[in-house]
Amino acid sequence: MCKFIPAPLLPALLVLLIGTSGHAEKQAYEITNLGAFTDDALYSMGLSINNAGQVSGFSGNGVGVYHAYRYDPHGHLPGLTDLGPSYGEGINDLGQEVITGDKVFRSSGNGENFIFTDLGISGIGSSFRDGIGGDGHWSINNGGQVTGSTGFGPPPASGPSHAFRSSRNGLPVFLTDLGTIGGSYSFGYGINSLGQVTGSSTVSGDLVSHAFRSSANGEPLGLTDLGTLGGDTSLGFAINDRGQVTGRANLPGGSINHAFRSSANGEKVFLEDLGTLQGYDLSTGFGINNQGTVVGRSCANNGVCHAFLYDGSMHDLNDFLPPGSGWELIKANGINESGQITGMGIIRGVERPFLLSH
Repeated sequence: MCKFIPAPLLPALLVLLIGTSGHAEKQAYEITNLGAFTDDALYSMGLSINNAGQVSGFSGNGVGVYHAYRYDPHGHLPGLTDLGPSYGEGINDLGQEVITGDKVFRSSGNGENFIFTDLGISGIGSSFRDGIGGDGHWSINNGGQVTGSTGFGPPPASGPSHAFRSSRNGLPVFLTDLGTIGGSYSFGYGINSLGQVTGSSTVSGDLVSHAFRSSANGEPLGLTDLGTLGGDTSLGFAINDRGQVTGRANLPGGSINHAFRSSANGEKVFLEDLGTLQGYDLSTGFGINNQGTVVGRSCANNGVCHAFLYDGSMHDLNDFLPPGSGWELIKANGINESGQITGMGIIRGVERPFLLSH
């Protein structure tokens, strides 16, 4: 294993508007640089956060190889270099991670020796379907169920990729094919405690994809098409225990994407357009907690992006950084029930994972 070299902890007070019970309140936050495996690494990112403030993500080294890690507020854990190049994509409240590389693993949890359960999927390569820094990553819920995508067919798995939901902890490993909403392909990105999955699926003809929300554990298999914001496509990246999904969707005309938050389980299917940061053109929601607070990224057409929080209105997290912090927050990927946030920002010219905490 490779020793994780944390960056110096740089707490800085961050005043931030966060919605609680539908009202915005000022709360003080600290920002912590989660560091990288080596000081010369150019890129590291936090992808997922659990309710203990543990972060799953990946870090590069000086030669551009990426390895999964799990950050704990009480100290870094070793980099998981024994698995080869890998990405820590999701983490649950037990401290279990879903880790992708040439294979996909579900790790053991807190207080256990590192044991990795092979989910029987090979040839994944990179966690991000559209390259480093891409948007879709896999998830794990508190029952140890993982969602992602793989081909289903005779061994070795072949055929179009479909979203799956894995078995729970303590059961033999098997993957349930979640199917599609009419097309040939689907991809799973988020899973909640009920076993509901969100992601994207092609519709009939395979020309466009729509976000979906699956049925829960114990219910007949089925995917609900969440529609769009008036355009052709949408993708769902995260889902909370109320069944609210966040992601991005096209506006009419198809060239502009905005972050959305869907209606909850039991409500008429509807996507709420979350808009963008002032002066920006695009947005995507990557994380949502059970209060419905969304975090993500908003970008201008010139490629400049900032992390946001949405609690009824959209806030640029950078607007609340104290003078001299040195940070520019680019992307927020996850938020837990106490409002802690992880993602990626730039400090001293390099991209590093951050943790925002009360």
